[in-house]
Amino acid sequence: MGEQTVREWFRHAFALTDARSDAAESPVQVGELALAPFQGRAAARGLRMARAFGGVVLADAVGLGKTRVSLAIAKALTRDARLRSGRAGPVWVCVPARLRRQWDQALTRAGIAEFEVVTHTALSRGEGLSHLDGPGEPAVVVVDEAHRFRNPKAKRSRALARFAAWAPVILATATPVCNSQWDLYHLLSLFLGEHDLRGAIGHDLREAFELAEAGRFDLTELVEQVVIRRTEQPSRAGFGRRPNVSLEVLGYEARGAELWLWRHLEAELERMTLELFRADWPRPLLVQYVLKRWESGADALADTLAQMSAFHSRWLEADAHGRTLSRKSFRQLFDGELGRRQGVFPFLFDGPAGPTFRREAVERDLEVLHGLERRVQAVLGNGDAKRDAILELVRGDARKTLVFTSYQRAARGLYDYLVDGLGATAKVGLVTGNGCEATGLGRVGADEIVRRFAPRSNGGRSVEPHQRLDVLVATDCLAEGVNLQDCGRVVLADLPYSPLGVEQRIGRLVRPGGPHERVTVYLPRPRSWTDSLGMRRRLDDKLAQAAASGAGFVAASRIATEPTRASPGGAADDAQTLRPLAALTRLDALAESLRGEGANAFDAPFWCARTAPDIRRLWVLVAIKDAETTRWMWLRVRDDGEVESRLAALLDGMARDADLRSPVAPAEPHTELLEAARGAIERREKLLRAARLAPFPVRLDAPQRRLWAELHTHVEEGALDLAADELAEFRHELLRSFPRGTERRLAGLCRADLPPGRLLAQVRRVVGDVPQWSPRVRLRIVAGLQVG
Repeated sequence: MGEQTVREWFRHAFALTDARSDAAESPVQVGELALAPFQGRAAARGLRMARAFGGVVLADAVGLGKTRVSLAIAKALTRDARLRSGRAGPVWVCVPARLRRQWDQALTRAGIAEFEVVTHTALSRGEGLSHLDGPGEPAVVVVDEAHRFRNPKAKRSRALARFAAWAPVILATATPVCNSQWDLYHLLSLFLGEHDLRGAIGHDLREAFELAEAGRFDLTELVEQVVIRRTEQPSRAGFGRRPNVSLEVLGYEARGAELWLWRHLEAELERMTLELFRADWPRPLLVQYVLKRWESGADALADTLAQMSAFHSRWLEADAHGRTLSRKSFRQLFDGELGRRQGVFPFLFDGPAGPTFRREAVERDLEVLHGLERRVQAVLGNGDAKRDAILELVRGDARKTLVFTSYQRAARGLYDYLVDGLGATAKVGLVTGNGCEATGLGRVGADEIVRRFAPRSNGGRSVEPHQRLDVLVATDCLAEGVNLQDCGRVVLADLPYSPLGVEQRIGRLVRPGGPHERVTVYLPRPRSWTDSLGMRRRLDDKLAQAAASGAGFVAASRIATEPTRASPGGAADDAQTLRPLAALTRLDALAESLRGEGANAFDAPFWCARTAPDIRRLWVLVAIKDAETTRWMWLRVRDDGEVESRLAALLDGMARDADLRSPVAPAEPHTELLEAARGAIERREKLLRAARLAPFPVRLDAPQRRLWAELHTHVEEGALDLAADELAEFRHELLRSFPRGTERRLAGLCRADLPPGRLLAQVRRVVGDVPQWSPRVRLRIVAGLQVG
């Protein structure tokens, strides 16, 4: 045995926790779709979570193959349903409309014969709910881009909750947290009851999130039960390799009317009285909306100003004839496209009944709008420097270029400008929610444009050079679920309101299997006004909130103007202390880096190492054991006796110490450090015991009660041969509270007409998937190391 070092001790500690059953149980194929090893491990873990708790959040970062993992889990759950009752309903998939065809193809290739694909929009309208009204309830529900269901009051979320009562749910999203950690709470609430994880973490679901918000609980303990989150590239070669991302500001010189608008647009909007707008609506929201249109492009701003001016002019005309222009009369008076769309917050144009407005204020506002319109028309007539910068980028480099902007009018204006500027050599496509077209093709379907722009990533069929598209201008309708990794650069002509939009846009290119080592993100900005009207500051704040909630963005973080930080408030000042989802990823990566060489055996429980500088800390690995399970908890005790158990707060120090080659020797650690660790362990043990001693009662109509009555009858009638002690143990095992997902599986067995022996075997299998949280839980130190 070689010299024992600090690094060897950490390798030994991780070997103790290494239950790599995922590798043995990982599927390698789902139908025709091959799974990379890291995808197979995710499928195995997700399947165990869904079986135990009725659902799983698959929150891997963009480009890690969530579709294939979801299908592998769904196919196994469908097989479970068929084994329990001899039949299974269809796999029900809810996806954005743009991805419907893609999911149809993936389900077919996965060998799933019975499925139904419903769009998010259809679910919001109450469509696609027929399964709930008859015997054909789905076997499993898969939701792609599940972050769209984070609002529990939304109609689509309420409809999905109804499905979750019938079938296990797989929620796939790279961005489970968009605004705050409560987004994740609402997603988990779709399949978790408040008390489902009490035995594991010592708290109810909402209580855990409230304590985490106050800095008094590590959400890692919760999310490791029901969430899969990997953000780093799983390999540096082959399918798992993903390109790096770099940001370049595409600077340009804004002059004349364009420079004036960058400098004065916000002040001009603030100067307006907004007399015709509802007084109870916050002014900053409207101002931000108009600024966002300008950032998107002069065409979008011109469209908005025209609508606002038209409304003011029509109101003045109506007022001159003694009429009031309410929302109803707005629709009556405005014909054509403006009347149909009402594109600028139409609900704001809804003042009180009666002539209560000041005509002179409306006239002043109209003057401001006309002045802004003249400036914008000057920009459009004399040349837009931002569009020139994008055109020069495309001209100067033959590589494919993807351009995103938020609004259809801005996308159309940029498309026309690029086509005119490139002339006969133009190979440009346009994709918006209002239709698609391309040079040389005219109006055409989005799938055809995507195939011509990124043939390698979409079926691999070759495209003749004269049929290829080199530039694609799109709105965010193309920002979800589409593979465009043939392209190595993306231009963000504007910034979305949230990091989610940035993540989705860049995520089209940052996917496995692409030919590029690096994806470049270009941010066009005038050199005299680089903050984009405050948009980057707002994104910085939201990036920090996401990081603090444990779901930091991967690609979007590249646009941050400063390192992401913890959100203000609460007990944590360091962002590392509140990143539970990322912490699981980093812990796995650290364990992987230490794996490989055989771990030396450490025959004593405590070891010490002398290092410089002489700052003592005690690392402790704790086993949380009960009758059926063993989980692990890390503690670090500082020299001042402060104990830290939040995994995210430990990882930086753990990674540094795990790289130390200092020799270690068996020795008792410093008394004060050890006592502090034992005190924290004792408090944790009492909390878990208290939570497990106060279980929720089993309902009178619970399926486990009915199954117990049926099986007990079979024993009394001699149809089942169970000894008295075995029967008593089985009763204790069955008559307890289960998560909603497990109760649903037991209810399915109640409806199944199975022979007694098979029924008993199926009940034991379902019950065995859920840990039986025993009050006899014990926390024991299995390894300790004092450093310093």
